[in-house]
Amino acid sequence: MSKKQWVEWTTGELRILREIWASSEPLKTNVHRLPRHTLRSILFKGRREGLPPRYTVKSAYSPAFGVLKQELQRASNHVHGLAANTGVSYRRAHEFARVMHADGKIHITGWRKTERNGPAAPIYAWGEGDDVPRPEPARVRERLPRKTDASRNPFGQIIDYARQQQREAA
Repeated sequence: MSKKQWVEWTTGELRILREIWASSEPLKTNVHRLPRHTLRSILFKGRREGLPPRYTVKSAYSPAFGVLKQELQRASNHVHGLAANTGVSYRRAHEFARVMHADGKIHITGWRKTERNGPAAPIYAWGEGDDVPRPEPARVRERLPRKTDASRNPFGQIIDYARQQQREAA
């Protein structure tokens, strides 16, 4: 069984790491400058070297964001619908909706249930606007089907039908 070979960091690579860390661009756009190391190892080494957190860096939009933007400009939809119509994964569509809503580029025009007993999903539309508030969830007694006498007795439907016929005849 072979052991994983650890790649030692050279002084030149550490200098490049500090340059990348200080820039306002995302790390993924500069990973090619450190070809011997993965993104995960770059992040780990940066933290290990005591470099400050990168809170001011705004991540670059992925190419999928352009496709999702065009679909949302065409018609308002919820995240499941966006993912189905564009072929983009649900996770990427959800990230798109979260980022764009936080930036104020999309707003919530309504809510739609995607599953019978699940929560309502927001319907997003492109452009600025006021968000429609989230509806109150249904109470448990409204979600569960009520049991009637006919459903408890296997012959209940026949008995109920006979009673209705008797009332109509009288």
